[in-house]
Amino acid sequence: MAGKLIRFAPGFAFKASTNASLRAYIDETLSGEEDPEDEPEIKDIHVRASGNYIITITPLDAAQKASIEKGKLEIDANTRALVNIRYFDGFGRPLEQVQAGVTPEHNDLVSLQEYDSFGRRGNTWLPSMVSGNAGAFVPVDVYKSTNAGRDEPYAYPVYEDSPLGRVREQYGPGKSWHQNGKPVKTTEIEHNSSFTVPLFTVTSDRIVYCRNHR
Repeated sequence: MAGKLIRFAPGFAFKASTNASLRAYIDETLSGEEDPEDEPEIKDIHVRASGNYIITITPLDAAQKASIEKGKLEIDANTRALVNIRYFDGFGRPLEQVQAGVTPEHNDLVSLQEYDSFGRRGNTWLPSMVSGNAGAFVPVDVYKSTNAGRDEPYAYPVYEDSPLGRVREQYGPGKSWHQNGKPVKTTEIEHNSSFTVPLFTVTSDRIVYCRNHR
């Protein structure tokens, strides 16, 4: 049975005095039904029937119960919560993240992670709004169709030609990065006798440049 509550209507006031006190009681003998607002709020959440996923529920208000049973989110009445669902592929790699009903219109925000033929991270897509989804896994072709009209909304790395899988270039999301040669580049410099680096020393109150050190 849900906990009983006593609610005072707006404008209620009581002034205490020497010979007056206020006591409020709940009459358990009354046959009235429980306040429906005391019952857990139930929201539809549809997760993928097969495959691996992790659901994280983050209440935004104090709550004694927050769980998902048979595809429905059960949480205390008048309690808001963020529901995040991470889907994984057969290799245990993150594939899709769904933030259920997080937009002002209660639509989902979905982001996608793709992989190349060697199993390395490929395109990382920006979140896209999907309506009427209720936390379900969004097929890749359907997800990409929701990005129609957006200029290449994904970031991607360029790997070196070696089994080490090191990233040489990282492109941010958007056509301006992709088509104008604007990656963040990483270069490794091997140490040799002709390579020098600045050498600094630390005194009691400052850092002092000494020389170039080999």
